[in-house]
Amino acid sequence: MLDGFRQMDTHFMATPFEQPAVLMAARCLVQQLLWRRDDCSLAIRRYLNRFTAYLQQLTMESNGKHVTLIGTEVTQATSPIYWVNQALTASTRYQLIHQGTRLIPCDFIAFERPLNPLGCQHDMLLANVFDRLRR
Repeated sequence: MLDGFRQMDTHFMATPFEQPAVLMAARCLVQQLLWRRDDCSLAIRRYLNRFTAYLQQLTMESNGKHVTLIGTEVTQATSPIYWVNQALTASTRYQLIHQGTRLIPCDFIAFERPLNPLGCQHDMLLANVFDRLRR
């Protein structure tokens, strides 16, 4: 696992700033500096549901500590609340995200190409993603 972290650190340092991974990392850093308490990842297809649950576990369990590695109390927020769900069934969350007073950054995760072609269904799903990104 530590080798994987090292590889990601190296990749991050060598990647141009405008790449999505770097922009997402920068967004997380800004959120932390502004004490934002929420983050959200929504999967567009059910095949990704476990992936977003993994992201939630990774983020909240790994970062949600109240003591440092040397045992001293942490004096700032350590992890946002990380919301996850299949985007098509997350209507209660959308209401808070779109109409509420809190800023909740959202990552929509989708496949570029369909796994199971069903006519124009995949194109309609992606159109829904891009429509939500415009808002």
